Amino acid sequence: MSAAARLTAVRKQKRLTQQALADALGLHVPQVKRYKSGRPCHRWQRSRRSPRFCA
Repeated sequence: MSAAARLTAVRKQKRLTQQALADALGLHVPQVKRYKSGRPCHRWQRSRRSPRFCA
């Protein structure tokens, strides 16, 4: 599963809006949208919070 697909699956599983997901990860909504579309989002990749959130 790609990272973008995983992000979408986790967001839907936790019933979060893109705004709520962005807030939880400390990102802006456009960054979440870029990541979901498969474009690089380097801050997400460096974030230490992402593994805990997506676990």
